[in-house]
Amino acid sequence: MKETTYLQENNRLIDFLKKIPVFEPFDETELTNLLKISKMKVYASRECIIREGSMDSLIYFLVSGKVRITKSRRDIAILKRRGDIFGEMGVISLAPRTASAHADGKTICLTTDFYLIENLAGEDRILFGYVLYRIFSEILVNRLKMTTDELMRFKGKGSLKFW
Repeated sequence: MKETTYLQENNRLIDFLKKIPVFEPFDETELTNLLKISKMKVYASRECIIREGSMDSLIYFLVSGKVRITKSRRDIAILKRRGDIFGEMGVISLAPRTASAHADGKTICLTTDFYLIENLAGEDRILFGYVLYRIFSEILVNRLKMTTDELMRFKGKGSLKFW
């Protein structure tokens, strides 16, 4: 894995981030502040990004490539949309990582250290916290909906019994 130092103001990078749906709520000043607590990381194919059971405070935003998510070595999902977020559950719950993530081909991620947000000035910290938790909520609602849909498909096949 190759990584940058913490990013600084970079108009080209800010313009790039503005095109990623998850960053649309942020204005230019907020994106500049976000870059100060973020790094770009480049992963080779099959390289481990997150190891199940590990702990850290990083949130990952997919910039390019694909990420294979596995739990107990079984595939759960492949993330391939620019702006897809992963690693947020461990940060929110302050618990060990519940799944592993591996690069599926060359993959670039923007990583943000969630706990560095605490070092931002008062109003910036509140705004970032609000926007990130709103993003997390949307992600978790969508994942819960997909899980419910999948559960209902299994129930419809008669292979799953409820209470």
